[in-house]
Amino acid sequence: MARFERRRNERYPIGPGFTAQLVGIEMPVTLVNIGVGGFALASDRLMPSATRVEVRFADLAQSWGTSLNARIAYGVSQPCTEGEYRGKYITGFAFVDADVPSVKRRIQEFISKVMLEPVAG
Repeated sequence: MARFERRRNERYPIGPGFTAQLVGIEMPVTLVNIGVGGFALASDRLMPSATRVEVRFADLAQSWGTSLNARIAYGVSQPCTEGEYRGKYITGFAFVDADVPSVKRRIQEFISKVMLEPVAG
């Protein structure tokens, strides 16, 4: 059975060397993918049921970073059984205020920094 895709924007894989941290929530996470509408994180346990979170993104050298607000859009109730994120819970986030020009610029900068392929235009 085909999965219905509700996402309006494509997601892209992440290049190596970037971190994500949920501000105020002590839980290690891994950045899975990114798009103009949001991103996904992998974690060892289910995400807390917060409707809105601040997420801090940075490179490993801490020479670049940004914080963006997001809301949980979906979460899996069971860990992945195969693939790169086997044993991890995947949670999708949508950016909050993504249509505000200053936030939109920060999202685009973030995407161009972390994507495996640079954003054109």
